[in-house]
Amino acid sequence: MRRAGVTVAAGAPQKAGLIRYGGSHITITDRPGHEAVACECYGITRHARDRLFGLPPILLLMSLGRKKRYAGLETDQVREFKQLTEANARLKRLVAELSLDKAVLQDVLSQKFPGQRS
Repeated sequence: MRRAGVTVAAGAPQKAGLIRYGGSHITITDRPGHEAVACECYGITRHARDRLFGLPPILLLMSLGRKKRYAGLETDQVREFKQLTEANARLKRLVAELSLDKAVLQDVLSQKFPGQRS
């Protein structure tokens, strides 16, 4: 395949955030999302490769779980789902940090300081 053909073929997955393509290298950046939108031949060849090279069964089970997680979603929906999941994780960390700050401040305010009147 000519380089121009590869560039055209890699355009949609790169725009969806599934791969990064530059020069002569293609890097899969979102394997679960990539697997979710790939045709069934990807799963068949991956299973054969894993069987030949002895991938541990737990990794096979983990990949099936990811496939179910993204089942039925379009490429842009997978990307949006991933972004929302990351944003949710950031918000959870922020709430945890703010809760800790609040607890520390309440603890400091509840202590009696020298010269403080009761």
